[in-house]
Amino acid sequence: MSEALATTNNHAVVLNEGIIKKYICPNATEPEIYMFLQLCKAQNLNPFLREAYLIKYGSTPATIVTGKDTFIKRARSIQQYRGFKAGIIVISNKAVVYREGGMLIKGEELIGGWAEVYRSDLEVPVRAEVTFDEYVGKKQDGTINRQWTEKPATMIRKVALVQAHREAFPDQFEGMYSPEEMGVEVETIEYTQDKPAEGYKPPMTPPQEKKDHAIKDPDAPASDAQIKAISAMWGKLGLEDNLKYSYCTEAAGMEKVIESTKELTKGAASKVIDRLNRDLEAKKEQEG
Repeated sequence: MSEALATTNNHAVVLNEGIIKKYICPNATEPEIYMFLQLCKAQNLNPFLREAYLIKYGSTPATIVTGKDTFIKRARSIQQYRGFKAGIIVISNKAVVYREGGMLIKGEELIGGWAEVYRSDLEVPVRAEVTFDEYVGKKQDGTINRQWTEKPATMIRKVALVQAHREAFPDQFEGMYSPEEMGVEVETIEYTQDKPAEGYKPPMTPPQEKKDHAIKDPDAPASDAQIKAISAMWGKLGLEDNLKYSYCTEAAGMEKVIESTKELTKGAASKVIDRLNRDLEAKKEQEG
């Protein structure tokens, strides 16, 4: 079985066909899973940090997308990178206006987006311009989806921004496309055979930070009861041995991958238990 080890942002997680099938996209085909695995391996993407998504509804072909923030974070680590400018293209008072940012004024017609990426080794910026009609996200019935309806300027600006970065640094971003380019909404992904539920957050993704003020001595070593609870829920969730500690590390928001649950503090263990409870609930819902 092929495996990839993603280590982005000081987090490590082992990926293979079984993990992708079980936790990321259960109804993806073998070739789709293979392509997703190879992209994560080649570009060192960690899907559990929302850096990459494998999306498939019913029998439709799967879509692989990368979050926009991944493009920006990675670009900043490139020596030649000198930043970017991006904005929207509108018709205002019968004139075509290129505006930086995403402010759309009432009465204007949004027709596209633009972006420029600057490299220290190039005399001119790499520029991308995209038209709104070409990329506006639509549902199967032809109506515009929620994100493009509510935030059209933001969405088309993202398309241009991602394309400019990919053209400026093709080696670093080869094969990586944003949800906005592909017409999918990652905010409503649900990895089941049915259509996504409105506002649903995919399982096995990093939880929102919870404050530890309700836990007495959150920096003290995890209690025996917490460690036993984690071990019991590991079994119920069906986590593979080589995934358990990276799972705990991500759930607790720690930078270094732990090698034992005894390394957890009470506060960290509480976050892991909360995450396990949520993922167990999601698993029950998926199993019907």
